[in-house]
Amino acid sequence: MSILLQQPGALTTDPFIVNVASAEFDLFTAGHNLPILTNILLINTTGSAVTILLEYNDGSNDYQLDETVSIAANGRLDRDFNIAMRQGDVVKITAGTADALHGFISRLEGGGST
Repeated sequence: MSILLQQPGALTTDPFIVNVASAEFDLFTAGHNLPILTNILLINTTGSAVTILLEYNDGSNDYQLDETVSIAANGRLDRDFNIAMRQGDVVKITAGTADALHGFISRLEGGGST
């Protein structure tokens, strides 16, 4: 189920991950609404563990959001955050196994711009 609320300050949940490749994959790029990243939920849809790395890029530098994590077979990773993003900032994932993850990213969106 995907919940998309359009009013400013609303919690927005979108499906962003389907068949994440082994290379870096951009989960979300901040737009002009200045979102606050609140949660990432990743679900391993395979029968084997998958290693992942979550990173935040501010346009110049990558910052690790979590240690490298192994998601158990048919397991999930649920992480809460409180990160104010600027337009163009990116949340990225690197997965050790292709076609293994589905997930959701939740954020609060304001009405401002940069």
